[in-house]
Amino acid sequence: MLDGALAIANLTAKIGSPAAAVKVGVNPFAQAADLRAAREAFGPLSDAVIAFVRGEGGAMPDGINAAYCPMARKSWLQRGNTIRNPYYGKVMPECGVMKN
Repeated sequence: MLDGALAIANLTAKIGSPAAAVKVGVNPFAQAADLRAAREAFGPLSDAVIAFVRGEGGAMPDGINAAYCPMARKSWLQRGNTIRNPYYGKVMPECGVMKN
């Protein structure tokens, strides 16, 4: 988790101000003390990344899909078309819909 957060933080530094919201969102995720806190911090980070990607070109890159969980009321990006909900893990891995 920390390695991924560090990679995102480094990329936002290279991109600069267009990625400012992503940079703000990555900090709570990087500092999450446990899985529950990481899942909670992942929501705002995902929203910022989705907004950044859509702002750069309007469409998701090939093979990347935006998904939404109505139970958690949160979105995320993922590869492929099979829902893999990061908010509920093994409890409800298929809860969600594609929102591209």
